[in-house]
Amino acid sequence: MTPKAMTGEATTRSIKIPGPDHPITIARNPARIVVSLAGRVIADTRAALTLREAAWPLALGIGLAQLVMVAVSVRKGLGS
Repeated sequence: MTPKAMTGEATTRSIKIPGPDHPITIARNPARIVVSLAGRVIADTRAALTLREAAWPLALGIGLAQLVMVAVSVRKGLGS
């Protein structure tokens, strides 16, 4: 299933303003966060942030400095 934002379809979700009825907090996450993709570690940090928004699931934020730079190979003929 493709998210509506990616398909260009209109969404009916309203924008929420932080306040007592819709609390939003951002705090430093004390845990070590390791993110892997296809069995390869792409981020390893103790400097992640945790976003809490009302009743939504937690979201983690990881800065670019915490990403593990992975060698990328470019095949001849692509990008030109």
